[in-house]
Amino acid sequence: MMKFQSYDEARFRANVNQALQQVQSILDTTRHPQLVDTTTDHVYSDKFVLAETITNTTVATLRTALTKLGVTEDQWTQWMEWVENKKTVTLRFQASDGCSLLKENVVEVEDPTTATEKKTTTSTAVSSSSWMGSVSGSSSSSSTTKVTRKIKQAHWRVNVTHSFSAFAADDTEHAVIIHEREASTIIIMGAGTSTTTTTTTTTTTTTPTKMKPPIPEQTIHKFIDLNLTWFVKQLKKEQEGGASAGVAAQFAINRDTAKTPRRNQEIEQALLFVKQTADWMYKVETFFTKRVEETILKQHNPVTVAETSSSSTTTTTATMAPGTICRLQNITKEPRFNGKQVVIKEYIDSQQRYRVEPLLASDGLPTSLLVKGKDLAEDTSAGNAASVQSITVDAIFIPAQPLLEDGATVVGDDMDKLLAAHDKALDDLLAIQARVYPPQQVPKMLSLTEATIVVVCRHVQRIMVHYQDGVAYLEKLLYRQLEAAIGKRVTPADFTDFMRHHGRRLLGGGGYAPQPFSYAIRRPNHAPDGMLSIENSSSPGSLPIDTMVRHVRPTAPLEIPLSAATTVPLTGEWYLHGWLMHQFGNETPTNMSFNLCARARQFSSFLLVIGTMTGATQLEPKHAIILQNKDDLIIPLLTEVLPSAKDFKDAIASLSPEQQDFCKAFRSMQLQSSVFGVAVIQLKPQLEKLLGLVPGSLTKEIQLTQDLMSLFIDYQIPSDLLSFDGPDDTSRADRLAAVKEHVKAVLAVISSEKEKTIANEEQKADYREANRWGAMSSEVEDAPFMDADYFEDHLKPMGPAEEYVPTSRNKKMGHTAKRMSAPQPHMRMAMAATIAQPMADAMMAPPRIEMQTTSLASPPPPIAGTTTSTVADLSTSPISLLVPESSLSTTSSAEDFTMLPKELDAKLEVLDTDNALRSTVLKAGSSWTLMRQENLLTKPKQLQYGMDEIKHEKKKAFDLLDAISRSGCLPIGAGELHVIVALSHCFEKDLIGTVVEDNINPIAKAEKSALLLASTVHRVAPAQLASEDDTKRLKTAFPLLFDKE
Repeated sequence: MMKFQSYDEARFRANVNQALQQVQSILDTTRHPQLVDTTTDHVYSDKFVLAETITNTTVATLRTALTKLGVTEDQWTQWMEWVENKKTVTLRFQASDGCSLLKENVVEVEDPTTATEKKTTTSTAVSSSSWMGSVSGSSSSSSTTKVTRKIKQAHWRVNVTHSFSAFAADDTEHAVIIHEREASTIIIMGAGTSTTTTTTTTTTTTTPTKMKPPIPEQTIHKFIDLNLTWFVKQLKKEQEGGASAGVAAQFAINRDTAKTPRRNQEIEQALLFVKQTADWMYKVETFFTKRVEETILKQHNPVTVAETSSSSTTTTTATMAPGTICRLQNITKEPRFNGKQVVIKEYIDSQQRYRVEPLLASDGLPTSLLVKGKDLAEDTSAGNAASVQSITVDAIFIPAQPLLEDGATVVGDDMDKLLAAHDKALDDLLAIQARVYPPQQVPKMLSLTEATIVVVCRHVQRIMVHYQDGVAYLEKLLYRQLEAAIGKRVTPADFTDFMRHHGRRLLGGGGYAPQPFSYAIRRPNHAPDGMLSIENSSSPGSLPIDTMVRHVRPTAPLEIPLSAATTVPLTGEWYLHGWLMHQFGNETPTNMSFNLCARARQFSSFLLVIGTMTGATQLEPKHAIILQNKDDLIIPLLTEVLPSAKDFKDAIASLSPEQQDFCKAFRSMQLQSSVFGVAVIQLKPQLEKLLGLVPGSLTKEIQLTQDLMSLFIDYQIPSDLLSFDGPDDTSRADRLAAVKEHVKAVLAVISSEKEKTIANEEQKADYREANRWGAMSSEVEDAPFMDADYFEDHLKPMGPAEEYVPTSRNKKMGHTAKRMSAPQPHMRMAMAATIAQPMADAMMAPPRIEMQTTSLASPPPPIAGTTTSTVADLSTSPISLLVPESSLSTTSSAEDFTMLPKELDAKLEVLDTDNALRSTVLKAGSSWTLMRQENLLTKPKQLQYGMDEIKHEKKKAFDLLDAISRSGCLPIGAGELHVIVALSHCFEKDLIGTVVEDNINPIAKAEKSALLLASTVHRVAPAQLASEDDTKRLKTAFPLLFDKE
């Protein structure tokens, strides 16, 4: 049959349509109940009534089915008393089987293979009177060889015992027997054969194999229990009974605690019982269909006795077993009998006929007939009813249907009629089995008792599966109605987009609307140098995220440690961001894929530092990178959701004080590390400050800026060699000219060093070529001699190389060089190519210039006059938002942002009654994507940065930071810090599941979370964040949030 299966709407609708065809004939042709659907007129409470109706109907049909197994009315009453006395009721099925050998015998059987041998004899005779001379003649004869075998077969008696019982609690000793039966049968099995070929019919035998029993001698199967307590609790006695004979079902759903008609404690308990019942019925059925019928009965294979040559009679054996359903055919005396169904009862050997009985009494056949085998045709279309595996129960009416008629459910007398129709259909099927199988008094292995058990088990499984489908259908109906109302299936991305607009409207009334995290990197009255944003990569167009933003004017500089000896101070503006994410279920939601994006414009540059806030004024850098000239960087952001405050508290409640202290310390570290920081440093303003230039001097100096960046990044040139160190009253142009001269001088030194490197490489190449020709001198004795002045012309200008003394290995070259002729033109070209490659390599590698300068680790004191008002730092204004400045709240304080997660955690423990808000740790991913254009004439290339490349970029950025800050002595004013504190609102199910199954409006829950986070970020009470109307509405929904003000 089937095990308990998951929801299948096609199967459910097929069962409902089958039932609806019978409902009209049961009730009235004028009645038209319909399956509840999106087009059916009903209200939400009707779904609760339908869930209760199909549950009560299922309970009633199950009671009827168990009654067919033998449960009496007295036993039902006793079970209800057990439940009233707070005892459990358990239904148990027990079975055992075994076998014993009765006898063994040897049977001679004829092999189907026969051989006929034909012999031809030729004879010759001579006749003197014959004019033909001699005459010859021939004759033929044949003989048949018959093959026979003797087979040893064993006769086994197989016994099977099974019973149903019920007991209260664990009192198995006083179990009430519902039904028990012991049956036996004879199993004949052949074992081993021998074959001999003879003329006529003589045979010989060989030793047969050892006889193997069909099953072990004794097997006690493990009992199968079913807890009926929930089921019996749903029954109640009543004075007037309909189809349930004085007992009715009383299942009901508690509307106060129920989430939906499907999601409530009562239905959950019902579904658990239904699944357990279906599994129990499947196991019981399997014992009879698999163990009894397949494992035992199908091993019955008696040997057919051979027909001997001396026999004058033919023995006919039965080929169809008792219980087989057949159709009559070839009946000439009573043609009307042809096609009628009959059941074989026995085979009468003396008459060589079957005794059959009609399957249906309405067919008008005699109660018993004797029919020849040729007049019977097995009815395969109806299945062989003698096999319990072929029993079908699909025709039995199932009354548990979620039907509505005129906006009302089918209850009362109408339901009693449907239950009565179910009982009758079940009785009709059992009546058919009674015609097929012998009564239980007959000691047959499969009797009416076993057939009834299989019918009941399969029917109950079908009822249980249909009930599960019916309850699931009511929930799926809510899904379809929700989708029809909105016009689409709402996704987490849709919810994020909605909350973006809704959040701005909700908090915009108080002036605290969330803002997109998208910032232009710029100085006042200057074009932007680039862009910084956090984008949702899965949303259309990769929209930036929205955060609650507060502008903070720090009273102390931010410290960025580069090493144990160097810390760079940053005196720019700070921005605190509160980021609220929404996560639905365990699936990877589309709104949880984010990227930190940074883009630089052409001829512009800035430096990005990413890390974690470890103190009130300290950012621990994890990564750093320099972006310039249209670089486009994408860094994936990884989110790690921490356990909620309540989950953490519950988890450590049963730990020892020492273990709790450890967990609290570790969680404190986790919360502090969840403060994500991104620092942006503009390079042009800091270079102007470092070199003693007037702010804005490098704005139009593209080549000078490029040269400065190259000197600091590629060659690590000390800033003292490039900065202006003249009088304080020097004009802007003169300061710029002086810096240009310094840059030009350093570039000249670098160029000179490159030329020296190239010359050295040329010299080395010439030496290598000379060595190669010396080694080949013995091979070119017959070749034309080189020009005598060749080596003099090429080796003379090499300076120190003139002192080169060849080793013993190369002395031969020294003795033969003078008599070697000059190479041919094509040989000169090869030599030039050999020299050119080292020269090109030397040109590309920046040399390390040795100069008498002060080490970068110990920078000189600041140059006098560089901090006067003429060159004062005017570029410390914040990065410009792509939103009006008036939309930001601003505070000035030495606030410790690392304490913010702890503050939120304490609030969440009290205010987050849903246990849904969780602190979230942000980290930069380890695989970056960088679009970089090498020069103006090439197309941008996409580069993938792994850990090694990321580490290299960090080293370059730190070298530049060290240079432009004079190893931390010169504060960086043109920089900004963005501090991000993230929270995740985690729903247990997916978006639609949250709405339909949990009956939760996620918008209202997200509003509460947004108010809680915004009040913490902006340092204002929740009542001040929203408009008056929204505040009144939210106070009604979440009074605790506003009571804590």
